[in-house]
Amino acid sequence: MDRTTLNRGLNSLDPSRIDLGLDRMFQVMERLGNPHLSFKSVHIAGTNGKGSTAAFLSAILTSAGYKTGLYTSPHLERFSERIRIGAEEISDHHLSVLSGEVDEAAENLPAGELTYFEHATALAFLHFAREKVDIAVIETGLGGRLDATNIITPLVSVITPVALDHAEYLGTDINVIAEEKGGIIKAGVPLVIGPQEGAVAPLLEDIATKQRADALVYGRDFESIEGGEDAFHYRGPSGELKGITLPLHGRHQKENAAVALAAVGLLAHQGFDVNRQAERRGLEQTLWPGRFEIVSKGPDIILDGAHNPAGMQRLAGTMEERYCGKKGVVVAGFLADKDVEGMLSLLAPLAHCLILTRPECERAFDPEREMRYKKGLPDNVRCRVVADAGTALEEGRTLMHSSDAPFLLVAGSLYLVGTAKKYFRENR
Repeated sequence: MDRTTLNRGLNSLDPSRIDLGLDRMFQVMERLGNPHLSFKSVHIAGTNGKGSTAAFLSAILTSAGYKTGLYTSPHLERFSERIRIGAEEISDHHLSVLSGEVDEAAENLPAGELTYFEHATALAFLHFAREKVDIAVIETGLGGRLDATNIITPLVSVITPVALDHAEYLGTDINVIAEEKGGIIKAGVPLVIGPQEGAVAPLLEDIATKQRADALVYGRDFESIEGGEDAFHYRGPSGELKGITLPLHGRHQKENAAVALAAVGLLAHQGFDVNRQAERRGLEQTLWPGRFEIVSKGPDIILDGAHNPAGMQRLAGTMEERYCGKKGVVVAGFLADKDVEGMLSLLAPLAHCLILTRPECERAFDPEREMRYKKGLPDNVRCRVVADAGTALEEGRTLMHSSDAPFLLVAGSLYLVGTAKKYFRENR
């Protein structure tokens, strides 16, 4: 984050502080003139894939000629990545001015001080209102029911795959987590349900039924059909779209793209005309850094922000498909509240050497102090700890070349991925 572009108030807030609830958001929005009521939106919740789905949907709507806002989190390198209109990030000037307005409106709120994420969300909503976007694609931060973004009433709600994550806030039961995510489902607002495990899809459908909201379910009402390495065909209520080639890699990205297309189909019933050419063009031009992002080829350097076991499982599957069981060098770092052992058990089979490091974050997992993870590592995987992330990345790249490994994979926390993006850009 370039802290010089942000107002003093947001800079003074702790990004790690989480205090779920909507009272503060409603109060600050009221003081700002309720900007969240002045633009149309799509609301996306889920554990994995919500950012990619939001990026696909935004790209499609932009390609169709609509002035489209996009609000996502967290960022990789710059705070401005979170707030975009089309492909353009919010300017430093707008960040400073609007953050100052939020600061002023947030003074002495009856419900207490805004959290960092609440301030960012208020800033984004104010920006979209001032810029008079045609529609905004809004990604939740944590959960759904009590997430700061859940003050909007969207045209369409979307729930991507739900999995175990943020257990201290959402619980350890996937159905309980699904109910929290399902809290974004509004009365009469149509819902798209992405691929789900177990009883999650029926549970979400039940919530939708109680809210009298029609639901499209992946695998029943729409689906992605394999069409090659990064290509797929879409089948949905509005027909088929064949031979789409995605710039984002992995089977799960084809599913995410199908979810975005299903949402576009529902928006068509509410005045948003998007033709097949715009759908194809938008999907094929989508950029979403840090999600199986190949920043160098021959040998490959891959960055992926998989930060829970379900996401890591998808990453491992994509690596298996692409490299056919070949092993490389893996640099990994995680936050302390994650299932580190579970994720390492999925990463280890990909590596002949695993370098563990500490992301640049106060909440980072410290592999030097927490040694339990070593119990689950295979004997044939060399594991070393390099505490400094920059040094770990340099050693990983050197080892990739000296051992003729086919790839260097940097995985885990998006904080580490952000550091890696900057490092490899500056050290090409």
